[in-house]
Amino acid sequence: MATPQEQFKPIKELLQVNKESQLGADANGDSFRCLKIDGAIYDPFFRCNLHKDADVFKVRDDDIWIVGYPRSGSHWLWEIVYLLVNKGVPPTNSIAKELFLWELNKKDYFDVISTEERRIFNSHMHSQFIPREVFTTKCKILYLVRDPRDVAVSWFPFLKRLPEYEYNGEWSGFFPSFLDGNVIRGSWFEHVDGWLKQAKYLENKIMVVKYEDLHKDTLGKIREIESFIMPDSNCNELRSLVKSLTSLDNMKDKNAAYGVNYKANADGNTIDKGIIGRWKERLTTSQNTLISKIYKQNMTLFDDMFGLNYCQ
Repeated sequence: MATPQEQFKPIKELLQVNKESQLGADANGDSFRCLKIDGAIYDPFFRCNLHKDADVFKVRDDDIWIVGYPRSGSHWLWEIVYLLVNKGVPPTNSIAKELFLWELNKKDYFDVISTEERRIFNSHMHSQFIPREVFTTKCKILYLVRDPRDVAVSWFPFLKRLPEYEYNGEWSGFFPSFLDGNVIRGSWFEHVDGWLKQAKYLENKIMVVKYEDLHKDTLGKIREIESFIMPDSNCNELRSLVKSLTSLDNMKDKNAAYGVNYKANADGNTIDKGIIGRWKERLTTSQNTLISKIYKQNMTLFDDMFGLNYCQ
């Protein structure tokens, strides 16, 4: 049987636009290419049977799922978890995380992975569309959440960088669409609401990780993550090695060029600046007031429960 490594596919093959994709539009009427499934808005290179696959996908008890809205730091967290599980040995290719993005790769790809290898999935799926067995097996879930203002400021240029999205809009059109959920991957508020409600009742299964906490106390959070996914492990040397290997500079160098065909003169790469509060450089006072109002209307419960405290 072919190994996952033998089945390696360049990232450009994974990003082939689906012929069933269509055009959406932001608040200014600027179009973007997307795939719509059951009312959900996805990237145009995903498969049409995504939701059907979720109903039948076999989750293993030792699987680890890293979930978060796009641009919340999932690439960083995936690398941390991978290195912890594999005792500091990095993945053999720079798109390993993309190969394990559940909604991007084909379902059959994951079935050939040896049962001796612990699968570490990455996903941006809303809770109602994730494979059902994620909630019924003993797998572990790390849910990553980040200030929605920083998410929006990072998501906007990313959508413009990748030619497959065909998006050339302006911030003035993207921001209100982000608030309404009329963007690829839908509403940040609905995504976080759905997952944190699951975390409320599955606290031994789902660990909520704030991007800001991971940024401010990386080693401390790595210790908590190690304890959550590997309760029998307690290795200071491993944690220090993982922190070093996943520094922002190392991540940027590793992922600066790995086959993604960004537009000419595109700003940045897969790993963004990683700055907390970067939204202050982009949001106007009125935009900050508006998103803060929406946040307070929908997320106050989670401020108390999980200490999010965004948009204060």
